Amino acid sequence: MSFAYLSKIETGADVYLRPVHFVESPQQHDGQTAKLAGGMLWFGGLELIARQHNGTHRAIVPVQAWDDALAVLPENIAARASELFSRITSPRTALQLGDRTIRLDQPQVMGILNMTPDSFSDGGKDSDNIEAAASSAIAMASAGAAIIDIGGESTRPNATPVSLQAELDRVIPVIEALVSQVNIPIS
Repeated sequence: MSFAYLSKIETGADVYLRPVHFVESPQQHDGQTAKLAGGMLWFGGLELIARQHNGTHRAIVPVQAWDDALAVLPENIAARASELFSRITSPRTALQLGDRTIRLDQPQVMGILNMTPDSFSDGGKDSDNIEAAASSAIAMASAGAAIIDIGGESTRPNATPVSLQAELDRVIPVIEALVSQVNIPIS
């Protein structure tokens, strides 16, 4: 594969990379993909974008030909592109929340507990019953949720906004009920 056209990129260009050609799994594409952020999403190409005084140049580079493409680029541009590739593919550090850890190298489940009387997902069934809401959150944690998000304002279309105090009045009691009962982060 020839990348001679990349030699037109000037040493003063601003360079950006964008992963493209995502695949569901790497098994059928051995050696042709890279992991996004060290996780479970693979991509087969990179869009190399170079902004310079005479315009913006774009090129799609297959992952398997990345080193060949770097060899054609000016030295400083190749170094920057290599650094960006490393950032795109490097595993992300886990979130450490006190003694709780949320790993970012695998999918995580977030349990949603709506404390709004007009919730679009559950109709506000536990919005006025702190014990029932806490039991629902405990069940989510027991089922494998990595974090519980407690909502105090509806995000459904045309929902009426509530004051900060009304939102706090909805979420704080259930947070207080959960603090000693679940050992997962609460947002």
